[in-house]
Amino acid sequence: MKKQDKRAEAEFSARQIGERGHSDHLDPQRREKELELLGIAQAQDQLVLDTGCGTGTYGLVLARKGNRVVGIDISSDLVKVARNRADKERLSYFPLMGDIEKLPLEDESFDICVCGFVLHHLPSMHRTIAELYRVLKPGGTIGLIEPNGSNPVAKLSDAARRAFLNDMCEGMGCCSANERDYPHKTYLKALSEGGFRQIRFSSHKVARVEPKSRRGHTDSLAKKLLQSLLACRELIVSLVAKVLPQPYKWPTLYITAMKPVGRRR
Repeated sequence: MKKQDKRAEAEFSARQIGERGHSDHLDPQRREKELELLGIAQAQDQLVLDTGCGTGTYGLVLARKGNRVVGIDISSDLVKVARNRADKERLSYFPLMGDIEKLPLEDESFDICVCGFVLHHLPSMHRTIAELYRVLKPGGTIGLIEPNGSNPVAKLSDAARRAFLNDMCEGMGCCSANERDYPHKTYLKALSEGGFRQIRFSSHKVARVEPKSRRGHTDSLAKKLLQSLLACRELIVSLVAKVLPQPYKWPTLYITAMKPVGRRR
């Protein structure tokens, strides 16, 4: 089985904090909307696993609703930020440093697993899917949010970025060397082969709120160029979406599935 370059992933996470800051990871309104699309925004009194938690992107939103949330991430820098945020709000959110391909968690512990923009960083997602299946209770729900490699605009623009702008984007903490363009069928197949059932999926566009520049801070020419290219990409995506069917329509996939009751793998 192929292996992820975990050192590169941890360095990417550190650059996210150093270059972009971490405020843009936590737009609560946007995250709330995304959790609604997964059908788990109203969850309460559940034990939730925030897989690849980063700075608490989705876990903090769910913890504010009264859920107990465990986060896990490969980056100690991001885990520290998430823990500080949870402590500041006195939330039941407990981020840990760990490998999502080998979760340090007990079998059948969680009611819900949230995995936001994580699996496309893996050369093979089957090991992680198996781990998430293992730690979910029977009848538990998994929610995935991932880039949609089946969207033609996203696929072409990502290919162009890797060909011409990859070094710049990696240096700015905007992408990781591990990232891949998986079509929607890859995620569905991995979930089905991993034992999940009642798989539902679609693509959507959720408004993105760009972080404000820090006071006295001037964006670099490279960042302004990247912002302009992203704006052009958004325009083309919106135009193409008018003629494409689901799930090819938008660049982001929202997938939910259930671990069957009374079945062990």
